[in-house]
Amino acid sequence: MNIRLGILSDFAKIIQIENQVFKNSRWHCTHLREELISGNDRRTLVIEDFEVIIGYLMVRKFENQIDILNFAIDKFFQGKGIGWKLLTYFLESLPLTTEVTLEVKQNNKKAINLYSKAGFLKIGSRKRYYRDGLDALIMKYIKK
Repeated sequence: MNIRLGILSDFAKIIQIENQVFKNSRWHCTHLREELISGNDRRTLVIEDFEVIIGYLMVRKFENQIDILNFAIDKFFQGKGIGWKLLTYFLESLPLTTEVTLEVKQNNKKAINLYSKAGFLKIGSRKRYYRDGLDALIMKYIKK
């Protein structure tokens, strides 16, 4: 397994994973493409297995806070610790006192458990945040 910064040429594989994982709530391809275009405020990490992308994590930075915008692992590789490996790699790379926030579907128990295991705490919710009308839980992590 290899983790590296995502680049624009990774776009097609990221779209494939996005469509597979988030059938009813996927991001528009324009937004995904914009996140892959490097900037000081954004970063995409990809995890590869034998040089094939099997997951990605997209973040945006604001001062000393980072928002996880999008995070997905190819369905074939889910439940094998790949998401944990990518998330902890990202969190370990952060300087102390960095705050990380995210929104997660209220019924996505696997993701909520993963984030909780990594040290994220539930701090609120957003009513009808997703297109399907489901609420989002807001979770926060502070690097200590």
